[in-house]
Amino acid sequence: MRTIRYIAVVAVATLFAYPNPAGAAISGIARVATSLSNPMFVTHAPGDRSRLFIGLRGGTIRVLNLTTGLLETNPFLSIPSVDQEGEGGLLGMTFHPDYATNGKFYVNVTIDNGGQVFQDATSPFRAPLALPFC
Repeated sequence: MRTIRYIAVVAVATLFAYPNPAGAAISGIARVATSLSNPMFVTHAPGDRSRLFIGLRGGTIRVLNLTTGLLETNPFLSIPSVDQEGEGGLLGMTFHPDYATNGKFYVNVTIDNGGQVFQDATSPFRAPLALPFC
């Protein structure tokens, strides 16, 4: 019983000793793009400081050029037959660590394949190496 009281006292004392608990603060928020339909995530390729890749729930990945502040006209990737019901859609994207040399990236997407829904399918892709890497 004494141990429980001691732990409770230490826990309460710890709360009052640190009035501002450590945590991530959000600062410098700025809108960088508009007119996007259901954006789900934003990411970047390793070493690429000039572009952001914005994933839209419907299966399209758009590129925001950080140098010009404009969305590129053509999508980076457009996946057909994406199932957006419930929690479905284009859910995530990651780049291979050597993306600059091999062009590999992966997406997590829910696809309706003629009535059979594949949830959380992780699909590898390869970008044409002719695409500029900045």
